[in-house]
Amino acid sequence: MSKSAQARDTRFRREAEETAGDERAIQKEVDRSDRTAGKEKRAGAMQAGARVYPEPPLPKQHLKKPGHEADLELAPMYDARTTKAPRSFRTRWR
Repeated sequence: MSKSAQARDTRFRREAEETAGDERAIQKEVDRSDRTAGKEKRAGAMQAGARVYPEPPLPKQHLKKPGHEADLELAPMYDARTTKAPRSFRTRWR
């Protein structure tokens, strides 16, 4: 290996070790703040998105067969509630 290649290799190793040390220091700081932040548990259900999710305790939901979904106290939640149908569907199925 030539002297210039060896110098580049040495410089690269030194910079890599320096960068790794900086990142370890950042991670130690994050770990320390995570430990001191506490473990607060929020009460209730996760509320994310456009709908309000039900919170426990949920009502018993067993129906005798054949049953009707309309008889459920807590209505089923279907996907894509906030999206509109494509224009072709809206005009075709009226």
